Amino acid sequence: MIAFTQSEPSLLSVKRVHMIGIKGAGMAALAEILSSRGIRVTGSDTSERFFTDDVLAKRGIKPIEGFDPRNIPQDSDTIVCSTAYKPDTNAELASAFAREGVRVMSYPEAVGALTRERLSILVTGDARQDDDQRASFGNTQIFGC
Repeated sequence: MIAFTQSEPSLLSVKRVHMIGIKGAGMAALAEILSSRGIRVTGSDTSERFFTDDVLAKRGIKPIEGFDPRNIPQDSDTIVCSTAYKPDTNAELASAFAREGVRVMSYPEAVGALTRERLSILVTGDARQDDDQRASFGNTQIFGC
């Protein structure tokens, strides 16, 4: 298991975030949210074309192709990484953990931090469910359809 943040993560003080695996659907959506908050967002991913390339481009975010420690801007204060990558197989992510004063968060940790900041509503679905299911966790309301 990889240990990311040491305490309850927060995104309230983030000024510059670098996202490793930024083209994934969830990571791109997170990049949009962070960018809309005025946070400077950079990121890297494979050279493969994703449907999220256009989404990111509309926000002025151009992913760097490939993974390399030099992709991470020196002034990044937070690095968010997709769970698709591990530090033992991704040099960029490994270098992120080696940086002092830079917080490294997994995508789920970053989403969790967002849901702790504001009331959040999540809608999930499963074609096999017959009944509506509802759950509540802190500021998060979950509705299963």
